[in-house]
Amino acid sequence: MQALRRLDESGKLQGLSIRISGQSINAYLQPGVIKDNRDTRQVQGLYQEPGDAQFGYSPPNLLIEYAMRNSTVPVGPWRGVNTNQNGVYLECFMEEVARAAGKDSLEFRRALMQNHPKHLAVLNAAAEKGDWGKPLPAGQHRGIAQFMATAATQLPLRKFQ
Repeated sequence: MQALRRLDESGKLQGLSIRISGQSINAYLQPGVIKDNRDTRQVQGLYQEPGDAQFGYSPPNLLIEYAMRNSTVPVGPWRGVNTNQNGVYLECFMEEVARAAGKDSLEFRRALMQNHPKHLAVLNAAAEKGDWGKPLPAGQHRGIAQFMATAATQLPLRKFQ
């Protein structure tokens, strides 16, 4: 995944471009589901349409691109398919953008989730349960991320030492 961002002078995200390229499991196992050289499973969690695996952010300008690149080495299924890596890539990048904008991780995400009430409700619940904003002992740190993989939203909240 390659991701680019554009921030305005106040640190508000104005544009987000995500480009994914990968090998398709379906190209080998279910070639009939490939349409227009696209395997929609490759962009799980980045769907702009409502429903399972919907992208949870609404920046003013958004571009999500996908290019299928298959080699002669066949691939097979594994647990989680593409939501695993897409979630990690996206949320690590969103954290980098929040830091570049000088914003709190939670508040930065909240501002981009106003059009996604389910995502926002889960994020808020995790922040509340994780005592987001409360001081931590020296040497401990806290992080938060959200990503909808299927009908359920994955939301890790971690404390680190």
